[in-house]
Amino acid sequence: MEFTKKIELDFTINKSLHATERQSRHGTDKDNFISDDEILEEVKRASETIIEDILQNNIRLGWRFIVRNPNTDLNVVCSLHKGDAKDHFRVDIITVMRSDEFRNQNNTWIIVNK
Repeated sequence: MEFTKKIELDFTINKSLHATERQSRHGTDKDNFISDDEILEEVKRASETIIEDILQNNIRLGWRFIVRNPNTDLNVVCSLHKGDAKDHFRVDIITVMRSDEFRNQNNTWIIVNK
């Protein structure tokens, strides 16, 4: 898809307290803890798809969506918000979980990174 309008995403991690608590739900060792860097990397990898989905109205302001990596089983539940400037959007992190059986509520939009 070719874009004719510049859209920017702010990838500063704005985590809820719930998301912060869930980073260590599988343990605190380096193999199980979900780091801010890992969350940020996963969401950034999905950035082009997120922008396409915004333009196609699959993701709208305030809506939740999930970025999933089937290789690491990382699931990042996000929400989209208006950024500080026109055509800027902010991605907030609601929760994270490492699971191949992550349950999706209310048909939340899923972006699968490969």
